[in-house]
Amino acid sequence: MPFDWTFLSDPRLAAGLAEGLKITLILSLCSALGAMLVGVVLAVARIAGPRPVQLAARHYTDVARNVPLLITIFFLYFGTTNLFPPGEFTFLRTPHFGEIVMIVAISLVMGAFVSEVIRQGVESVPIGQVEAAMATGLHSRTIYRQIVIPQLLPLVLPGLSSEMVNVLKSTTFAMIIGVADLMWQAQSIESETFKGVETMTAVSLVYFLLSFCTIAAFRGLERIYRPRGSR
Repeated sequence: MPFDWTFLSDPRLAAGLAEGLKITLILSLCSALGAMLVGVVLAVARIAGPRPVQLAARHYTDVARNVPLLITIFFLYFGTTNLFPPGEFTFLRTPHFGEIVMIVAISLVMGAFVSEVIRQGVESVPIGQVEAAMATGLHSRTIYRQIVIPQLLPLVLPGLSSEMVNVLKSTTFAMIIGVADLMWQAQSIESETFKGVETMTAVSLVYFLLSFCTIAAFRGLERIYRPRGSR
């Protein structure tokens, strides 16, 4: 069958994608915040924590980065209800349980990737500057706040932009546990209209625009925090 361009302007398609877009945006924003929080905690633990904490953070990062996100989602979604029967633990009966699982899963997994971006950024700051600041008697907190962090943002923003796009794309797994996100809505529209190629084309454009806006926002931050004199 030829590609039906008119279907891209069909009200049913627009309404369904708009409904799914709201869920996708909520999942993406909450997961991005969660991933940033987990990433900062892991990075600080690996850089400044005691030896046992550093080892624990490193092992967690290795495991989280090498276990597929899909397995983590299944483990949390089905494993939680097996360990805590919903009949006894009423909080698992919430209609938003799937959304909560997705946010937690993406935060835990993508947080490990974010931590590596932050850690590598910190280690990229010239050690001589830190040693010179320590020689003057500055406290470690002051050193990080006034010397390391101002130089850290331009170093980590490109990597963070890629990870935030990955967070957005990771939300597409939500449909497998019944969350009515963009992909779930697309599958529903496809089953009703038999316009699979047209529907997926529209969804791809939406995800492209979301990713483009995310990258554009981080590029704007890069220009703001770019060191003076650099291009």
